[in-house]
Amino acid sequence: MSSAIVIWMSAFIDSLDSKTIVVVLNIDEELNSLLSDDYNFELCLRLLSLKEQLAVRSKKYDQKKELMNKLFTRCVLNICLGKEGIFDEISFEYNEFGKPKIENVEMGPSFQFNASSSNSTLSIVIQFESETPIGIDLSHSEQKISPETCVEDFKNIFDVNEYNYLSHIQSVGQRYAAFNQFWTLKEAFTKLLGCGLNVDLSLFRFDISRENGSLSRLDDTKVPLNPFLEAEEVVWKSNILVDAKGLYNIDFPFIKNLKDEYYCISCNSYGIFISVISQTPIEDTRLIKFNMKQALHNHLNNI
Repeated sequence: MSSAIVIWMSAFIDSLDSKTIVVVLNIDEELNSLLSDDYNFELCLRLLSLKEQLAVRSKKYDQKKELMNKLFTRCVLNICLGKEGIFDEISFEYNEFGKPKIENVEMGPSFQFNASSSNSTLSIVIQFESETPIGIDLSHSEQKISPETCVEDFKNIFDVNEYNYLSHIQSVGQRYAAFNQFWTLKEAFTKLLGCGLNVDLSLFRFDISRENGSLSRLDDTKVPLNPFLEAEEVVWKSNILVDAKGLYNIDFPFIKNLKDEYYCISCNSYGIFISVISQTPIEDTRLIKFNMKQALHNHLNNI
């Protein structure tokens, strides 16, 4: 990877004038076609360590998604670290529930990150100049969940106020959208905590009744030409309130050292519900698409 391209990437991120970015990768038909070629798949697989290669091969299904997930994580984090090799290996350390943290970071800007996926969409949220944890979750509108009965089917995950709010929405489509928003907010919160789903989700609640939306726009004159990154316009909903007193009251260990102050945003982009939660204010968040096909083509052509 040339230093010029890395400079373009860094300049692109700087041009966004945002401390929070959500980078997404859609494993579309073109990318699937590229990876369906056994030779290309093997070349891409060799970008990983032997341990990671075994993890990919151990997947009976979704080997391509597992491969893309690992390479996508490397690409985004290496760009944020300012490294020239976007496919370079990154060492992580993990908590007991598998939440990763970059090991021994000695270069690049300070940032927090978290990742999520749904169906064929992968995502990573990055918050620069932050020392507090962050969480992200995705939910695809095409899930094996009934829009008509979803609220009753998952009643036990909701606080009584959330349940009442959802139950009073008459439109099935609007109720299902609100259900997905609550779902992603709750999972994003558990990922911020780093506890996975080892918590009663009804012990904390969200109030989306006063949320408002703001369009994330880009000034095209500020964005340099970049072959891998493309910013998207999206309406982020904010002013979402969090009440986590139920967790503080039971002395939940994952929340002991966290202040009771949370910032949330949500959006629905191309049928994907995205929610992000941080303890650092989230302002002017940008949604960015990563062109993995182009990145891999560049790599394969240089072999």
